[in-house]
Amino acid sequence: MKKLLILLSFCGAFTAIQAMELTCTWKRKLKYVLQPLTLEEFGESPLHFAAYNGDIETIKNLLVKAKKQGKNIVNTLTKIDATPLHNAAMEGHLLAVKLLVEAGADTTLKEAGGYTALGLAKWFMKANKGLYDIRGNKAVVDYLNEIETVD
Repeated sequence: MKKLLILLSFCGAFTAIQAMELTCTWKRKLKYVLQPLTLEEFGESPLHFAAYNGDIETIKNLLVKAKKQGKNIVNTLTKIDATPLHNAAMEGHLLAVKLLVEAGADTTLKEAGGYTALGLAKWFMKANKGLYDIRGNKAVVDYLNEIETVD
């Protein structure tokens, strides 16, 4: 399977990043189902995973649960300093991005590569050349640009 995805990425059917995502997605989903309350291999929390997948209901539920417990999890960092906002932005999930920002996500935090959520959304928009409208990165870039201008 892995060899097929690598071949497809070289042939242009997928970008290399999309091919890697396809090989990792089934592992991430299985881990999430088996260990929903523990940190993942890269330090990802359930909120990171929900943001990555644009799962609005899960994001809302996790934020409400954390608030009831007196915890602020919206800016939780992974081992590479990524927040749930970074995950949602790079995947082009506009509603998830808006929900996280409204919950207090810090748009100025940078992950280990030096990118803010806006920077990652822009990078993925360029990397996917023309596919970003399907992914939603342009809408995320426009929204994050708009709120940074207001602040």
